[in-house]
Amino acid sequence: MAAPLAFAALPLYVLFPQFYATNLGVSLAALGGLLLVVRALDAVTDPLIGRLLDTHLRSNNLMPMAVVAALVLLLGFGALFKAQSDWGTTPLLVWAGLMLTLCTGAYSVLTLALQTWVSRVHASAAQQGELQRYLIAWREGFGLLGVLVGASLPAVAGLDATTATLMALMVMALAAWYWVRPALAMSNANSLAATTPSVTPATVSESAPDPATTAPSLSGATATDAVVNTSGFFKQLMLIHVVNGMASAIPATLVLFFVRDRLQAPAGSEALFLLLYFAAAGLAMPLWQSTMARIGLVKTWGIAMVLATAAFAVTASLGSGDSIWFAVVCVGSGMALGADLCVPQAMLAQWLNAPNAHAKSDTLPRKDGVYFGWWNVVSKGNLALAAGVALPLLGVLGYVPGAPDNTQALAWVYGALPCVLKVTAAGLLWHCWIKKRSRAHT
Repeated sequence: MAAPLAFAALPLYVLFPQFYATNLGVSLAALGGLLLVVRALDAVTDPLIGRLLDTHLRSNNLMPMAVVAALVLLLGFGALFKAQSDWGTTPLLVWAGLMLTLCTGAYSVLTLALQTWVSRVHASAAQQGELQRYLIAWREGFGLLGVLVGASLPAVAGLDATTATLMALMVMALAAWYWVRPALAMSNANSLAATTPSVTPATVSESAPDPATTAPSLSGATATDAVVNTSGFFKQLMLIHVVNGMASAIPATLVLFFVRDRLQAPAGSEALFLLLYFAAAGLAMPLWQSTMARIGLVKTWGIAMVLATAAFAVTASLGSGDSIWFAVVCVGSGMALGADLCVPQAMLAQWLNAPNAHAKSDTLPRKDGVYFGWWNVVSKGNLALAAGVALPLLGVLGYVPGAPDNTQALAWVYGALPCVLKVTAAGLLWHCWIKKRSRAHT
């Protein structure tokens, strides 16, 4: 399911503005305003969709909802690019707004359904975390494959072939999901009390730490790895997610400017660099999976932050003609992206299966969908915030797109600012969990 979702995302947000501006004559200002409204609506509805999914999960009625959402996404995607230039600007904008709203809403339903399903896949206490890490790594790996195909197919085969491919991928994904669900039992209990293993007094030593204050296990991938049984864990994870996500979103926003103006690379080089970046992320998934199994989630994420910082630090010194070095940077930062995609979501999924994660009372319903809804709000907000911070900052520093006179400012914002944010995220990771765990062992 991750592959067709990622496959659809790039044409929706990248190809759509170019198609409507070039082929249909809609102004960029109007398209920009429309996308701003649609994305804002898309972000704020995620927690509501998550709450709806929680209800369907409790009634074991997830698959019909996923099928309906897939049909809506396919219909909206195909109709979006069937608009005609003789409709006029206002009808075109109304049509695009309606179709984009349908597509993004259906996309959010499917994305949250997949995330919450993984968090509720039920196994023994010893295997729960390992199974979730495995599923998340494969999910994000297929997502990266979808990104690579979605980025190249529209230009090679055209929009009709892209729509047909999306339809085929979606049908295969739904069939595979329907087939694999019975093999992976899902915890459909209405409360955590039904899924939390019972603990007898004989299994708890007198010196055992208070579960409400236990920090995550960092020495290996144990059943409680990266789980903090307090509500404060989610707030800490979200804070790190914001800072770390901003560090990745800023280069994503500025990469085309950097390649063209700073590196002055040949036309078409952007596609090669993006291919290296996403391919490195996908190929690094098995490495991060084995690292998580050996040293745990938190330390793995910290290593990835260090790798990303080292890669971004190099970019500040790159200039015209340094395309080969930038390719190395794309590989290094892409590998770090692989960990960013799977580690924090694995941490959240494990916490959602911990006692007291959802409410003070174990009898209250699980709220996996709501938590992942807020998680996705932050993920989408990072991209908007990155553009809102980086682009005005470049203007203040005197950078003008297309003018090679003041590209050093571009290099600092593209490379140095993400380094500061990555170091900050790593510091928060250390302060919130690693340092506390080290003190607990002394």
